[in-house]
Amino acid sequence: FAALTNEGPGKKPGRNFMKYSWPLLCALIALSSLIFSWRAIKGEIAFFELQDLCDYRLKTAEEFSKISPNEVEKALYRTVDLLPSSPFPWAAAADFMWMKRRPDLTLEYYKEALKRSPLRPSFYFRLYMFNKALGNRAEAAKDLQKAKELFPNNPQYKNESIPFKDL
Repeated sequence: FAALTNEGPGKKPGRNFMKYSWPLLCALIALSSLIFSWRAIKGEIAFFELQDLCDYRLKTAEEFSKISPNEVEKALYRTVDLLPSSPFPWAAAADFMWMKRRPDLTLEYYKEALKRSPLRPSFYFRLYMFNKALGNRAEAAKDLQKAKELFPNNPQYKNESIPFKDL
């Protein structure tokens, strides 16, 4: 407290308080940021672990085949618990389930991703590809149309079409 007092010759009143208040305020802000963002940090770590499970590009075919849908589902719900409004865990798990030939979970997870981010054209395009592969032409056409509406200049979406005779 001696540094905050106005004692001593030639000291201006309040000058020492201002000298120490700014660094103290910065330290408090930094500390509170770390404390209050801890949940987000844990969520990002959980998402990294989920993404690591789901990404086939970083694994051999044998390693990828050993990852079970149940393992991914557990990682998904752990991530969603920490990041409930993020669509990306749902989309990552949907892509994984599609590769593991689980159409029921693929569709459910893509729809959950769209609930959290209904204006993301890439999710509609993924649903289009999924429904097209399953032969759900009418659903695929709706999903492609929505992707095109949301991102009309995307060349990938522009070049895709479903013939009317298939609907």
